[in-house]
Amino acid sequence: MNFIRWNNLIGGYFFKPEHAGKDVHLFMTKGDIIALGKPNMKDDHTDEEVWQNFLWTLRYGLSGSGNVSIFEKALYAAEKWKTSGFRTIESKPQQFPPYISYLVFTVLPLTEVQGDYNSNNYYDRLAEFITVNQIFELTPGRVKKLQNLKNRLREIDCLWDELSQWANHRMNGQLGNFHVISFSHSTWKFVGKPFSQCVLPPKSLKQIPNFFYQSDLVPNTFYRDDIFKRLLLKNGVSLLGLKNSVVELIRKGEKDEIGRSVIGMVRAEFLKWTGEAHDTVLKDGKQREIRKMTVVPLKLQFKLSEDGELIFSYRAKYASEPPSSLKLGEYEDIYENENWSKTLAVGFSESIVLKDLVNKWKALFDVKRIHFFITGSYFNMNNRFWIETDVLSKTERMYMLCKIGIRDIISGWGRESCQSFREELRFKGLPKGYSLFSFLGPKSSHQTLSELTVYDLKEVSIREGTGLRVGYLSYLNRLLPEVEITNADGDETVFIQYADEQEHIILKQHQDLKNIWLLPADLHLYKRFTIQVLGSTIFGSSKAYQLLDSFHEHLDSTDFPKRNRFFSEDELAKDFVMGNQVELSRKINIDGNISYFSSSIKVGDDAQEELEVNGSFLLDWLLAVKDCKINRFYEAFGVVHQHLYPEDNDHIQEKRKASVNLLDYLGFIDFDYRTENIFALPPKLIYVTTDKGRKALLIGCRNKRLIDKMVEYCRKSNGGIRMSIKPQTKSNQLKLIPEAITLESNYEREFKGIAEYCGIGFDDWHILKLKELVPSLGEYVEFMKSNGTTEPWDSNVTTSIFNKDSLKFVPIEEYPKVFTLCEYRPRYAPEYGIWIDNNHFVVDKSWGKYMLLNHNAAKIAGWEPGSEFAKTMELFFNGSNIAIPTSLPFPKLFSRMILQLSGVAPEFKKMNLKGKEVYYNVYRSIPRLFLENFLKKKLNILIESTKQLL
Repeated sequence: MNFIRWNNLIGGYFFKPEHAGKDVHLFMTKGDIIALGKPNMKDDHTDEEVWQNFLWTLRYGLSGSGNVSIFEKALYAAEKWKTSGFRTIESKPQQFPPYISYLVFTVLPLTEVQGDYNSNNYYDRLAEFITVNQIFELTPGRVKKLQNLKNRLREIDCLWDELSQWANHRMNGQLGNFHVISFSHSTWKFVGKPFSQCVLPPKSLKQIPNFFYQSDLVPNTFYRDDIFKRLLLKNGVSLLGLKNSVVELIRKGEKDEIGRSVIGMVRAEFLKWTGEAHDTVLKDGKQREIRKMTVVPLKLQFKLSEDGELIFSYRAKYASEPPSSLKLGEYEDIYENENWSKTLAVGFSESIVLKDLVNKWKALFDVKRIHFFITGSYFNMNNRFWIETDVLSKTERMYMLCKIGIRDIISGWGRESCQSFREELRFKGLPKGYSLFSFLGPKSSHQTLSELTVYDLKEVSIREGTGLRVGYLSYLNRLLPEVEITNADGDETVFIQYADEQEHIILKQHQDLKNIWLLPADLHLYKRFTIQVLGSTIFGSSKAYQLLDSFHEHLDSTDFPKRNRFFSEDELAKDFVMGNQVELSRKINIDGNISYFSSSIKVGDDAQEELEVNGSFLLDWLLAVKDCKINRFYEAFGVVHQHLYPEDNDHIQEKRKASVNLLDYLGFIDFDYRTENIFALPPKLIYVTTDKGRKALLIGCRNKRLIDKMVEYCRKSNGGIRMSIKPQTKSNQLKLIPEAITLESNYEREFKGIAEYCGIGFDDWHILKLKELVPSLGEYVEFMKSNGTTEPWDSNVTTSIFNKDSLKFVPIEEYPKVFTLCEYRPRYAPEYGIWIDNNHFVVDKSWGKYMLLNHNAAKIAGWEPGSEFAKTMELFFNGSNIAIPTSLPFPKLFSRMILQLSGVAPEFKKMNLKGKEVYYNVYRSIPRLFLENFLKKKLNILIESTKQLL
């Protein structure tokens, strides 16, 4: 490979969309470089040949650079790129700065040379690296002379800043952020920059969550730098694999800039730590991570009763998704939002531990000498509560609970430093040995109590929990995000400024919170803007944001994974589903089903009535984001749900999970629970069952513009086709499920016409193709067994088995292995396996449940000799309504077919249909014979009749 090819590979290794907003360090080993380059070499090469090719391209660099040193080659490449306007090299488009590989070269001596050198000895390591790898000067003649680069790092020092400028400003952090640490001491001024890239190598960073866990730290808790220093000196070598030379730099602490930077990096990683710790095990020949424990803090809070009594309680604060089954002590259904639990009504205590050993979570509270409290609205929660926080606010009224022994010290600080300050003696219920103060507007820090630090360094950012984030620094133009300034004074003039424009727009301050500002509704779309503070430059003000709109036209079914009838990705499948497109290798039976989809009874020719169309925030976001992981969906769901239903905070996790599944079954999205990928599906019309004329359902993601255009066509048709909008039930509205939009007409041409007019698809027999694609239970079992047996998870992983009587998974240690469905939780996403005659197979959860029910149920003779139907006594019909236990969802393609018959999500009801109360999903307006025969054929099960209203 040539120099440019190598440089682009290395640039893409560090800077890529997955690293947007994350800090990048130029750490690479010889092994990393070989592994990156080898697959891109034209012919087979040994590892050493790949390595030498990389070094050779560095020595020769760009054509025209002459017989100069490697560092001069780097400067030449930088200049050539600069003169092209940062666009091309040698007349070819160049995405990455052409000197990245040279900066990596400066780090390699620190990763590859293990000699006995002083901790700050860079140049002797560099000389050894040059010698070992025979990096010669490019001089004419036969005399070979090693390059001498001693004391020459100053020559390329500017390139570190240029890379930072490119990553953070030109690329706006969308491929990753690169921060340069500036060193003032002569020892580190130039050599400190390569050192700073590798003091915490990737191997150490991977171990850092376990380092925090083993050190008994609790996330979202304030710790002083000296605590991190002490822990690094104690456990840095054993737990993080740090070199002794690095530990010596840390030991010097304030006396050494590299040592301080290491402590700063560890603190930065701690601020990102979710509290999770994992072990690595070998399963099926692969290394897998399993949960060890998740630790979260309990934050103290209080509210005031009407008679002035302090009522203390707690909330868990978390940064990773808690299991929906989490039970901390006696408290269940604790989830309130993505950061906070609901109130845990535990009385004040100086030490609390709440554990869930099944889910491997624990929440801790250890009393401190000082606790700060701020209004709940600061965290987007109920403002009746005052919730614990770690830092002082200069803008909001706060309370401080402190040990009585430092009461006088704090009183002195408060009177001198704060705008207002008083001891609260009027409240009842104060814990013994404590004092409570209220205060506003602290101006200066306390000299000895580090908790009483007033921070002046400001940062502008988007307020957590606001806005529908589409991508890095990109938001949807609905439910606009709010602007937050950390450590604000409250009197700032905040404005936005569009790129390449002088005019700015002043932002309005939040009515209640003086560190929050609001974006105007009339911002331009697709135009980058920065958020500034008048008269000062603050951290984060160089980030360029933009607002985006939602469109369906860019969605294409061919962009989605191709899945076979068992919903496994399979590029060779002849019968498959791709997004909401179904392809079959054989003809479907239209004649035998046409009576369900067409009626001789005519639809009336009344003109289109007025319809109120509001659109859907969630569908707009899905259209804008196009594809995402499930955690991104949960984030957007939380923002929309909080906006629409601020008083509803029960079972939010279950609602989000149900929302994903229902949106998939109804044809809005494609969701793969194994990879947790979500894809927005393009809109199209499909025929559904009807008792008048013909009816079509709109599936796929849509926006208000599309619906308005469809209404416009209906009005112009003069009764030829009509649209109806049916709201979902209230419980499904809380899950953010959009209305069902159907069209009725007596003429097929009208469906084709409106689809063409609106630029969407019309897939007339989509339902029948789905019906044909769905495999039978027997076919699934054959497919499952064809994948071979697997190892079950061992006893270190929480295991539950499916109980056929309660229809729930129950934790258990010992169980039979003849016919048992198991749920494993090595991390948080569950995995499923089934034991059949002491053989273990990976299984889809829904298929596994019906396999188990079928196996254990009484049987009656089927249609054909030797066939049987299972009487599960779990599924019930009454007229055109069917009730299915919520814990027995149909396999995915079954559910898609059934829900898309009407476009209406099932109603959630608790009923007694078999002698005990059970939660059911009730599907309405389902042709009984159509579905009854389908389930007999595919699942070999009978549906029971009931006289009870469903």
